[in-house]
Amino acid sequence: MAPPSRQTLAHKLEQGDHWIREALSYWLARSNWTTRQMASIAAWGLGEPGALGHSIISRICNRKLSPSIRALIGMEALNRAIWLWHTKGPEAAVSQLGWPTAYGVQDAWLNGAIWLPVPDQSDHPLDLGDFVDVLVGRLELPYLGQRLLLPGNHRATADQLPALLDAAIVAAGLSPMVGVRQLLAAYPAADDARRERFRSVILGEIQLTRDELQDELLAIAEAVRVLRGLPLGSYGPAELLAELLAMAQQG
Repeated sequence: MAPPSRQTLAHKLEQGDHWIREALSYWLARSNWTTRQMASIAAWGLGEPGALGHSIISRICNRKLSPSIRALIGMEALNRAIWLWHTKGPEAAVSQLGWPTAYGVQDAWLNGAIWLPVPDQSDHPLDLGDFVDVLVGRLELPYLGQRLLLPGNHRATADQLPALLDAAIVAAGLSPMVGVRQLLAAYPAADDARRERFRSVILGEIQLTRDELQDELLAIAEAVRVLRGLPLGSYGPAELLAELLAMAQQG
């Protein structure tokens, strides 16, 4: 049996850089924050402003700046502050971090916010080491795809996934065997069970459930992007879902 294909370091770093940007965009959207509000909460969590300023957030999201360790420290502080507020309570958060109003932070911003958990450990917030692992392409955050709502009848959408993957292989001028191998090489998840499930999806052997499809949008979109040779940031969960919906409507 041939060993699994390995991604190059350059590809993993490119991938991780993309994931950090996706994480910030997801965080902003799900928490209904402005970049200034996000920056203020990060400053409260860290005890000083500047590590994750609003202009830094905007430039990272717009691919004009690569995340620095300083920015990742700000993200950790932001995440822990929200985690404290929601899991330990406002009094505990204030006891540890001081009054949020000292940084212009309103309770409503915190009440409506989300924190980012460690995958498969929903009660643990991402810490600095986790954010570094995301940045270098070692830790995928499957829930980033969950900002997109699947249609009521997800089966019609999921049915199109093998056809889309097969069409991508054909368009790349690859044989089925080579195409499957290259899709698996580009698939970012390292978990053996997920990789085997994705292989079965490519071959049309299984259909993903609603939750599975929701969780896999990010990873599968990345595999398709790499196979098609598209620039980073040009194809993601939204584009994949739009393609699947269009195919389902045509079918």
